[in-house]
Amino acid sequence: MNLLRKLKRLVFSPEKKWRKIKFGIAKGCWFPIDRRSYLRIEFGLFELPLVKYFRDFSKKAKVAYDVGAEMGYYSLALTQLMGEGSRVYAFESNKERVAKFPELLKRNSLEDKIKVFEAYVTNRNDAENISIDSFVYKEGNSPPDLIKMDIEGEELNALKGAEKILKEHHPKLILEVHSYELVTQCQSFLRELGYAVQEVKLGWFNRLFPEARADGRNEYNGWLVAQKNN
Repeated sequence: MNLLRKLKRLVFSPEKKWRKIKFGIAKGCWFPIDRRSYLRIEFGLFELPLVKYFRDFSKKAKVAYDVGAEMGYYSLALTQLMGEGSRVYAFESNKERVAKFPELLKRNSLEDKIKVFEAYVTNRNDAENISIDSFVYKEGNSPPDLIKMDIEGEELNALKGAEKILKEHHPKLILEVHSYELVTQCQSFLRELGYAVQEVKLGWFNRLFPEARADGRNEYNGWLVAQKNN
């Protein structure tokens, strides 16, 4: 346990409350925050190395897919960054998390801008799984301009399930990958499709105060950002 986490355990209770995010890309949004685990979110310090890419990739985007939406932080942030007329499709496979989205959307008056789907995004299509290609081409939903993806090791299969979208619509991508092997595999797959891929390095803040999962695990997490070569 690092020093910052020890300090938070001493200072803050584990109680989760609805709090307004004070800084950062989701500033002004209401979010259920346990300050022991999510203090970074409240003060706009969550995954800082990605912030500039979210800002840049959102400038002209009208439709974003939040794949692995978890508690909805990036879904909220994307609505703030993309502005009027934008939509976010949030995909989350955890039933308990999905059940909490209605209150999140209501508190932030975003019922019309964020649509939530209980599904696991991969390269298969059945009762519990869906591919992005199927979601767009078979179900008739709008294709994404931006895809944020964090699905605990399934990223490569999800990209394979979006191959037609990647070839025809060229959405920009922000991916969290959970092994060194996946970094290499995702890079190779995207480069074959004509994408320029960059691995995002940890900044000084993350090196000084490494982020850990709420369950206490501190696994390898890498980030890739990608956009179609001109």
